[in-house]
Amino acid sequence: MCGLCGYALAEGTSWAGTETLSAMTSRLVHRGPDDGDVRVFQRGEGLTAGRIAVAGLGHRRLSILDLSPAGRQPMGDEAGSAWLCLNGEIYNHAELRAGLELSGVRFRSGADTEALLHLLRERGAAALASLRGMFAFAFLDVRKGELLLARDRLGKKPLFWAEVPGGLVFASEPKALLACPAVDRAVDPDGIDALLTYGYVPAPGTLFRGIRALEPGTLLTWSGGAVDSRRYWEPRPAPGVAPRTVAEAEEGLLARLEEAVRVRLGSDVPLGAFLSGGIDSSLLVAALRRHVTRPRTFTVGFEDRAYDERPHALRVARALETEHEEFVVRPEGLEELFPRLVDMGEQGMADSSTLPTYYLSRLARSRVTVALSGDGGDELFAGYSHYQGEQFARGYGMLPYVVGEHLANSTNGLHLATRLFWPRAARMFARVNRVLKDSTLAMDHRWRRKRSLIRGDLRRTLYQPAFAGALDGRAHRAMQACFDEGRSEDFVRTLGWMDLRFYLPNDMLMKVDGASMAVALEVRTPFLDHALVEYALALPSHLKLRRFTTKYLLRRLADRLLPPGIAWRRKQGFGVPLSAWFQGSLVELAKRRLLSAHSRSRAYLREESVRQMLDEERQGVRDHAQGLWVLLWLETWLAKYAA
Repeated sequence: MCGLCGYALAEGTSWAGTETLSAMTSRLVHRGPDDGDVRVFQRGEGLTAGRIAVAGLGHRRLSILDLSPAGRQPMGDEAGSAWLCLNGEIYNHAELRAGLELSGVRFRSGADTEALLHLLRERGAAALASLRGMFAFAFLDVRKGELLLARDRLGKKPLFWAEVPGGLVFASEPKALLACPAVDRAVDPDGIDALLTYGYVPAPGTLFRGIRALEPGTLLTWSGGAVDSRRYWEPRPAPGVAPRTVAEAEEGLLARLEEAVRVRLGSDVPLGAFLSGGIDSSLLVAALRRHVTRPRTFTVGFEDRAYDERPHALRVARALETEHEEFVVRPEGLEELFPRLVDMGEQGMADSSTLPTYYLSRLARSRVTVALSGDGGDELFAGYSHYQGEQFARGYGMLPYVVGEHLANSTNGLHLATRLFWPRAARMFARVNRVLKDSTLAMDHRWRRKRSLIRGDLRRTLYQPAFAGALDGRAHRAMQACFDEGRSEDFVRTLGWMDLRFYLPNDMLMKVDGASMAVALEVRTPFLDHALVEYALALPSHLKLRRFTTKYLLRRLADRLLPPGIAWRRKQGFGVPLSAWFQGSLVELAKRRLLSAHSRSRAYLREESVRQMLDEERQGVRDHAQGLWVLLWLETWLAKYAA
């Protein structure tokens, strides 16, 4: 795993030299602490064709395959006609190498980077269809004067870019782009609105007006003129693999999961796995156990038992005979850590579970350099509660209107009646009332409300008028466009599309990349092998959601491979006990930051609305914990980038 950056310009400019490129690269050292290099190309001195007058490539290396200097990047071919910077891993590089050798290509290293370099030189953009892996890369074709930027199919590795006068700059993280003086670093109001809605800014947007995120499965081409980008892959069902029976589906899934794990074991450094004790990570370790005698596994937990999965993880670890280690996450020291959490998602990703993911990555990095993760199982196999909620909403919608109205009014009355003397019950009745009211909405509105950290009615009272007037609703249109693109009569497929295309790449995968790269750990995700994804998309929905049972097929498989009780236990999730923390030390930090003179001077939020959220959370009247976390995250971000 690595970090890359660079630029390509149609005309030379004062900043386009080694000094700027080195400054950009130095901001990515955490992604690749083992090595680094930069290279600048000038017209007539390397660049011989096209409209690119000057280009630069910078790279930081985390050595995983071929630890020798021969794997150093930027990597060029023998003639110096093509250059590549790669972040990620190409798992099928050995097969690609064999085919290239048959055509006469001679290799100098065992690195997957060299295989990709020659494949791109020979086939150009067509090479993308042959790749199996997680990657973001920059490929400079000196012969054509053309720059290619690409990101893997599912969006496991990030890539950001910005248009500047006469060209563009790019990097693995925005912080590297901000080292370039030509990049517009102004705050995007719609990015803030998206962050406060979802907890993340959906690509191609970011919190910076001038910086864009390259979307998953997308190729961007620049040759001195306008930017040309296109999708080279969409998540579609694999043809001709739909199983005839449940048993056949189970065997097909197991075979593909084991294959996905096997191809991800290639490494010249120590390798382990995250283990939460849930279905996905436990199945992953079971598959890993077939290839590795005693793998290392890692988990984190909390003192709050409702959020602590350590006992489940330990049970699985003992059954599968792993070398297991765990860590307890506590709120102490969070004030000092918060700026670093913001750096892990500076493009606009404020998921509170970044905190345990960071501690988990740090624990794993103390023992290994590569870790396998179970991310993707929920998105592919209907693992989230909103699948059950949609099932409930469809049943609730069949009730006579008067009955449904009576239930909603009753729960609302109970909420109001108990809020003064029994706050915990009041919060429960409020949640039930919200579920009943949401059940009357259209499915796309239900999805957005379910995924919203600060709901629309509260956001409208939270924003100052001038700030609200500057918004154009871009993020919400992006969500709606994605929903309309994946809309189906089968609600499981529709929700799966949204989770796979909208939530997974913008939140989950960015969280894992940011937290793991902060400690130079490479995380690989077998469930998101694109062949396994295409197989899962071909499965009928009743194998994913069976009545109100989520991940039905995965649970059946887990019943075979894991200790009793793991397969059918309720999903716990990788959450953080924020409500308890905001009742304690975290509330003082939130008050100090959110009600400070600096925060009030920004003219984004109404002070009285923020105070009300803090008071209601402290009193236990309403659950604002997630909303307060994202407000605290945003204020920390603004203090750094909009001071």
